[in-house]
Parts: sequence; C-alpha cells; structure tokens
Amino acid sequence: MISVDECEFRLQFSRTVAPETSKGAVMLAFMRHNRWKRAIVLTSTDSVWFESGRGLANQFEEGQIEVFKPAAFEPRKFNDLTLQQIKQSGIRIVVVAAYDDDVQVMAMQASQEGMTSTGWAWLLTDDKVTVKAMQGWIWFRPSLPSAGMDAFTQSVSEYTQSRFGIDTDADSVDLTYSVALFD
Repeated sequence: MISVDECEFRLQFSRTVAPETSKGAVMLAFMRHNRWKRAIVLTSTDSVWFESGRGLANQFEEGQIEVFKPAAFEPRKFNDLTLQQIKQSGIRIVVVAAYDDDVQVMAMQASQEGMTSTGWAWLLTDDKVTVKAMQGWIWFRPSLPSAGMDAFTQSVSEYTQSRFGIDTDADSVDLTYSVALFD
C-alpha cells in the first residue's frame, strides 16, 4: 500500500467546457418563440449526456414546457423502438443529447421513418455534430461575446504561462470553450 505522502501529484491542464444546460435558457426562449409547449428530451446513458439531458428537462419543466423522457439508450445502441415511442407520444420537438455517432444513426433512422419532414424539429445540444441530412435539425452554439474577449484570451494565455509553464498564443484559444470561463 502506498501512502499519500509517497505519491507525487501533478496538475493536469485541461480546457473547460460549458455544460449543455448552459444552452437551456436559449433553447427555452426558442421554444417559447415558436409556441412549442411540449418536447422530448432524448439522451444516451453516458453520464455526461444523461445528466445534461436531465438538467435540460428540469429547465424546460420550470419554464412550463411539458417534457416526455423516453428511456435513455446505450451509446452506439440507438434503435427503432425509441423512435416508435417518440412517434406514439405525439410530440414533434425532440431535444437530443448524445455523441455524434449516435446522432448520425438517429438521423438516418428518423429520416427513414419520415420524422425529419415538416412538423418535426430535432434540437441538438452539441454544436460540433453535423447531421448529413439537415432538414429538421437545429443545433445551438454559445454566443461569442466580442467586448472583452480578446483581452480575456490574452489573460488566459499569460496565466497558463505563469502558473503552468504552458505557452499558448491568444489567437489559438478556442473561443467556444472559453465562453463559459469568460461569463
């Protein structure tokens, strides 16, 4: 057995990503703008997506949106049964919290079932996902504020150099991920 005193701990540098629930207010406003009163929140069982989906569902319910939550699916195991549940619910607004591979399968199957045509809206929480057949699919990106962002990225670069010895160019800082820190 090794005691804590004998271990060497190293600081690991990683970037911070805003949780999907940070987009909840914007998604809720979008839904209200379109007068949508019901939505489905569909997630995989992966802890990141599952927890994000639960958080979004709570935000929607607090915003007076009725939420249907079908059983979460195992990553890489999305199936037609879930689509049938969605169809039978009568709700045509589907919020998806899942990895790209699962979204691609979902999009293909939904298209084959006629679930991406007029009257359907699929809202993606991950702005990095690209659905090949985009009809009916909408994704949300965080707003990138311009005022103060340049100074902020410079400050992050200086801080990482002074504290961690990591050289970064302020222009290389990923603004999408920096928004959460900036806010």
